[in-house]
Amino acid sequence: MKKSAFKLAFIVALTPMLAYGQSVQNFIIDPTPPGESLEKTVDFFTSTTTPSVVNGTDNGIYLYVSSSGDLSGPWVMSTIDPAGYFYERSSAFTFPGDSYPSLVASRLTPENLGQLVLYFNPMNWGGDPTQPWPAEIINPNAGCNDLHVADLDQDGLPDIVCSATSALDAAVKTQSFIAFQNDYNDWQIVNDPFRIPGSSDSIGDAVALISIHGGPRINVVGATDTGTYWFRNPKLHGGNPRRHPWQGSFVGDGNPGVTIGTGVFNGSGESIVVASYEEPWAPGLVWYEPHPDARKPWIAHSVDSTYREVHQINTGSFYGIPYFIVGEITQACGPLGDHPGIPCRVTMFL
Repeated sequence: MKKSAFKLAFIVALTPMLAYGQSVQNFIIDPTPPGESLEKTVDFFTSTTTPSVVNGTDNGIYLYVSSSGDLSGPWVMSTIDPAGYFYERSSAFTFPGDSYPSLVASRLTPENLGQLVLYFNPMNWGGDPTQPWPAEIINPNAGCNDLHVADLDQDGLPDIVCSATSALDAAVKTQSFIAFQNDYNDWQIVNDPFRIPGSSDSIGDAVALISIHGGPRINVVGATDTGTYWFRNPKLHGGNPRRHPWQGSFVGDGNPGVTIGTGVFNGSGESIVVASYEEPWAPGLVWYEPHPDARKPWIAHSVDSTYREVHQINTGSFYGIPYFIVGEITQACGPLGDHPGIPCRVTMFL
């Protein structure tokens, strides 16, 4: 599991309200957060006009709301869950019919085992979001190093795809899984659905969703010891994604420690961005363009070979221009020195 080596002020960088060409603005949400900040999610949890921020730490998970309605704050903290070690990845999760998103997050138990937990946003029944949120355990046996929410079986209910995670101890490493939603509080867990035929490899730390040549964005991307693969959703060829194999196709180089993102960067369809975790994967930061036959190896484009320890990749469109943002964590610079002399970077590539 990738985690920051230092406890820093909790800061967000927001771009959507800027004019094109201006610098990104940094806002200090909390100069002294209650724990090491490991999970961060920004969404409209309490307002339809002003985003709020969730910060998962090694000492509980917290909601921050701007009391002024302005992104500059001041920001007021309340507690979603005061207990638990929250790690790596959380996400907004909206049930059909809800006006405000709830939250899905990974936490560790006192026994150092991961769990995937859903927190219900009280705003959806007129409750007080500054009080602890009711919780439901989706998977009691594993959390997620990375996760994404999508209706993978196309039944109208959002599901959750999770990468593998070693939590804080390699001895309790868990495999990837999909949590298929049956009902509001009923889930089916399908363990380790992404495998390469003839190999024991399972995908590692990262997972992403992708559309292939304009189809639904319900295919999955992951990396194993033998490279980066995309896995075709059985639903797209008449199968059942809960029962039938997800067929893997080779994209390009990679390993279980890389970080993965997806987005549309040219006219050939959705592409895959892969960033290195540590030194063993020398290409650094690469994006893969789909082959006309997506089952064949994709076309690699180097972005920057110096990037290391990239934790998350985010993609989108900025004034009509596609972009992706990468952020290095503290292992990439400073005393640990994966690239001595180069500071840790948060970079937008246009």
